[in-house]
Amino acid sequence: MEGLAQKLFFERTGSTPWLAGKGASSRSDWPALDKMLARRYLAYIDYALARNLLKNEDGEACGAFLCHLSAALRRGHLCIKIGQGTVFPHPKDLWKETFGEQHDSDTVYQEEDFHKITQLILEGASSLSTNLMADVNDIQLDQYPVKPVCRYNDCFYFQRSWIQETHFLQHLRNLISTEPEFAIDAESVKNYVTKLQSRNQLLKEQAEAILESCKKRFTIICGGPGTGKTYTAGHLIKAYWESLDPDMRKRCNIALAAPTGKAAANLQKSLSKAIQDIPDFKPIQAKTLHALLGINPHKMRPSAVEKLAADLILVDESSMIDLQLMVHLFAAIKPGARLILLGDKHQLPSVEAGSLFADLVTCGLSLVELKVCLRTELIAILNFASIINTGDGSKALTFLNDALPSQGLTRKIKDFSQAPQTDGQQALFDYTYPFFKDFQSSDDEDPTTLFDVFNRFRILSPLRKGPFGIDQLNAFFLKRLLKLNKDSKFTAPIILTANDQRLEMFNGEVGILVRTGNSDKAIDGDYALFPGRTPEEPVRKVPAILLPRYDYAYCLSVYKSQGSEFDSVLLLLPQGSEIFGREAFYTGVTRARHNLEIWGSDIIIKTIVEKQSHRLSGVQTRILCNC
Repeated sequence: MEGLAQKLFFERTGSTPWLAGKGASSRSDWPALDKMLARRYLAYIDYALARNLLKNEDGEACGAFLCHLSAALRRGHLCIKIGQGTVFPHPKDLWKETFGEQHDSDTVYQEEDFHKITQLILEGASSLSTNLMADVNDIQLDQYPVKPVCRYNDCFYFQRSWIQETHFLQHLRNLISTEPEFAIDAESVKNYVTKLQSRNQLLKEQAEAILESCKKRFTIICGGPGTGKTYTAGHLIKAYWESLDPDMRKRCNIALAAPTGKAAANLQKSLSKAIQDIPDFKPIQAKTLHALLGINPHKMRPSAVEKLAADLILVDESSMIDLQLMVHLFAAIKPGARLILLGDKHQLPSVEAGSLFADLVTCGLSLVELKVCLRTELIAILNFASIINTGDGSKALTFLNDALPSQGLTRKIKDFSQAPQTDGQQALFDYTYPFFKDFQSSDDEDPTTLFDVFNRFRILSPLRKGPFGIDQLNAFFLKRLLKLNKDSKFTAPIILTANDQRLEMFNGEVGILVRTGNSDKAIDGDYALFPGRTPEEPVRKVPAILLPRYDYAYCLSVYKSQGSEFDSVLLLLPQGSEIFGREAFYTGVTRARHNLEIWGSDIIIKTIVEKQSHRLSGVQTRILCNC
């Protein structure tokens, strides 16, 4: 059933395209788009935006162009690229996944439909009125167009995306073209890293990362799991601090941050030991980027940015930072301050638009890559992850099928479509119950024991909805475990889904809920345990009644698992997983410390490896053009 907004909109415009193709007559001047809307390949919001901008003044080709530009932005692209008879991203890769499994049985994918749409988009790009589109090739960085669409060479943006990308490049150019305020003692830093290298406590590439970060205002340290990014960051802070003279140390401020509360907590925990014995060093509390910048995540206004007092800012999990937040971060850096971004370019990008960290890494700008894996138990898993990144689906399947259990990598073929929903969920529960049984029977007198057991195993899925999505699996597991539990105490893994600044609890943090009774309802006396952020506070205990919103976490989404590691991981790849691409697969695979088991059919694994969720922007081109 169409929504009220659709009814009102089409009453005003006189068109009812959701009825197209269903035997009903309708007055339509956009027949191809109406057909795609009726088949649910085109989202209503994209269609309505195009109608509203054009106001019936231009034809269907211009409408198709605007629909595609809108769809691309919602999927994280900052622009679309049109030239020489091609469109990127292609409509059949973008539109047909708008609703995923919600397609009706009669919405069969038709090649000719998308060919028609592609031709309309090409025509619309060349015929869009100059009242709507500005050519921005010849304007300066400090000039901003006032028209809703901007064209830069063969790339097309909505005005807001163009302006935000331009703001980012302005701040980036200022950062890399000026000198740091605090001039460090270069000889002291060199002696520090040389001493650690002689003791085999620092690799050459890690030493290079420290030297580069101390010299420049902007550095990127990129590397996969096990390459020692946060270990390097700890020594970086030590080397930087010890190279400052006493007066500088009194004035120097250092800030640690990450995009999510969980990532900030992990960064704090990783660095606390490394920096605790630095003489005259001020304690640092890692924060979310929103908390560091003092902004409301729902009301960000880059024009109201206040400069940070920090002289050195270190940000972890930078691949998760979207365009708007990245602009705000760069704008908040005071003159002379240093910025260091840590991250893995192969991981999933942010939920919102943009993948600027990956863009910067691809450009090689102020980049130091850590390539040596320091954990031998990860070799087979990381070799598999490297093959995933090549995009060779056949090679990935061969490697996975030939892997030995002794290498920590196994594959269980599971055709999720062959079993009824409840049977499939029950089979998964029976298979994994020994892990959760150990967790349930652990003695909570020593909370650290609970965390040790909890982090031994996790189920991951890229899907939230569906029988093997995290929502249904968590509900199924909770119901079964409550039924099987015979003790008065019940423990369950949870993940926060909201922030509480007062309690310093953040969306994405994973903990353990301890109930004094066998119930899924909280009562007095129930509490939750979360990892502490300092050696002095290894565990935080919070009354259950004070908790922000949370979900149960027997199964985690691949996206929410970023920044976490588990001894063993069971990665589910049910039908629908392939739309996420190899970044999601890589992220799920690299959450395993020792053992990884994958459930998925050949076609799903091959397809997900061969699909790349590349997000288009003009950042690389504009950096190379120095504009």
